[in-house]
Amino acid sequence: APEVASPEWNDFMFLQHATPYSGLAGFIQKKRIRKVLKWANIQPVDCVLEVGCEAGELIRSTPDCKRRVGIDISKEALKKAHEKAAAQNKRIEFLQANCCQTLPFEKGTFTVILCSEMLEHVPNPESCINAIADLCTPETRVIFTVPNEKPKLKIKKLLSATGLFNLLFPGIEAGQSEWHLQQFNRNLLRTLCEKRFEMVRITSIWGMHW
Repeated sequence: APEVASPEWNDFMFLQHATPYSGLAGFIQKKRIRKVLKWANIQPVDCVLEVGCEAGELIRSTPDCKRRVGIDISKEALKKAHEKAAAQNKRIEFLQANCCQTLPFEKGTFTVILCSEMLEHVPNPESCINAIADLCTPETRVIFTVPNEKPKLKIKKLLSATGLFNLLFPGIEAGQSEWHLQQFNRNLLRTLCEKRFEMVRITSIWGMHW
């Protein structure tokens, strides 16, 4: 079996568990993206990096600006992201990189950095947060989102018992995703981020994400 969090492992997981964008899950996804974009307040002069872009749903939703870059460890995810961006005529760069290592950009390259629903996929989230922080100046705006796992699991269990889960969330695991290596809550997210960032806001999105 490939090493957990290796490019090959993430390729396999992406092909098995690509983030769904349909049904109720798709509705919640759109709400999360809308919140992220509101907080990011991206302007035409901004340079935007998404760390862990997967198939590119978020970075493609950002307004046109000076530069947009999406990075991910999975070649399969980047292939899909590139295809979708090209189909929509979006001017976005995609690059393979391991977010838990030094990222291939100079400090201050980006004015906005997005890291949405990615920290739960890595064996050491703090190393990823540090890699992002190393790119930042005091003016860089950074937004993280993570799943609020415990209430999600409770809802999944309840819906499974009533037979509604597969109807509302087709193709999604009834328990915790095997692609998720971490369980986050508000306190853990705050503790990790406060080590390197000035925290401006931490809030819930529909009780499903922080």
